Amino acid sequence: TGAVCMAATGALRAGAGLVRAVVPASLNGILEAKLTEAMTIPAAETESGTLASGATDAILGIRDDWDALVLGPGFGRHPASDRLAADLVARWTGPLLVDADALNALAAVGIPRIAKRRPAPVFTPHPGEMARLTGDPIDRILEDPVHAARELAIRRRVVLLLKGTPTVIAAPDGTVRVSGAGNPALATGGTGDVLSGIIGTLLAQGVDPAEAAACGAWLHGRSAEMQAEGLAERDLTPVEVADGLTAVWGRLDRSG
Repeated sequence: TGAVCMAATGALRAGAGLVRAVVPASLNGILEAKLTEAMTIPAAETESGTLASGATDAILGIRDDWDALVLGPGFGRHPASDRLAADLVARWTGPLLVDADALNALAAVGIPRIAKRRPAPVFTPHPGEMARLTGDPIDRILEDPVHAARELAIRRRVVLLLKGTPTVIAAPDGTVRVSGAGNPALATGGTGDVLSGIIGTLLAQGVDPAEAAACGAWLHGRSAEMQAEGLAERDLTPVEVADGLTAVWGRLDRSG
């Protein structure tokens, strides 16, 4: 439940007007208590408490009311959930971000073909998830993260944001951007969920997927930097990084 909450908080702090979280039915009560601003939608679940294939209809059925979909934070692993992730990536036609266990699901069942006519989905793996997606050793990915990100982005027609120091953002046309914003606090578990929420909001606002990934990475990193001013970086939590977006937006507004 924590990952869902951190992604939702990141989305709200980034400026989303309405956030909905589709969650396993048995967890709905917990998330209703934890999420004050976001809406929760209980959906079919497996015996392990992860989303089941029946959740596809709950998500696609209200697609016309959604501006973007963030898939993966808190997703968990189960064969039925893996199939659900692949089905949604194949059938969702709007802006899409895929993170966390949804990426691991695609590594297990295969990445569906991405149609050229739809917006390129944004994949946000850390090096371990990238290794599972590509089959390459982590050492090889870390040796040349720009090459690794660019190759997968072109081959799969996705925007590939490879987390790390620095973060690499590669577009399907081969364009690569590098973001050095941030500090060691962003290595804390959960900060990636916040990043997914931030980028999801930018996608929902109509920002081009490659631009949304690059801008989201910068906002995320700049928030961590500003929150750490006068504090120890090790004290920062993911929710504090999300909350710090308020100050980032304020400084941007003042600078024109």
